Amino acid sequence: SFLLAAGLALVVVALVLVSNVLFINRVVEPVAVVSDAARRISGGSYGIRIDNHYQDELGELVDNINDMSLKISQAEQIQQDNVDFSMPLLLGYTGLSDEMLRQYIQDSRYLWEGHVAGLERVQLSSVVGTHAGPGAVAVAYFKSGAVK
Repeated sequence: SFLLAAGLALVVVALVLVSNVLFINRVVEPVAVVSDAARRISGGSYGIRIDNHYQDELGELVDNINDMSLKISQAEQIQQDNVDFSMPLLLGYTGLSDEMLRQYIQDSRYLWEGHVAGLERVQLSSVVGTHAGPGAVAVAYFKSGAVK
């Protein structure tokens, strides 16, 4: 009877330890990563990204923090360099396909949509000695106030 109670107590302790390890790995550690990223962003490290391995509310939070970090970084860049990312002047691509350029246009639509009537696109050719590889995307923007 005593051995049975001791064995049962050991099983309960083992289950508690396993559940604590799982809790730490699945909740505490990811929250610490998100918290560290938020702390770095608040300290001025704009544009950082958190790898998102989560399909739940934590994954949604990571996506929102990544989006916030990107937007703060872009606003900071505009303020520092006076570049207006909402006014693309010309979009160009190299290679046989404009697939990467079309993906860029889709991904950055929120930046320029409503600011320009359309996006002019051209295929660029590389010159020997340049580093524009197949599928590379080149983007040029207006500088604020530079073009009237």
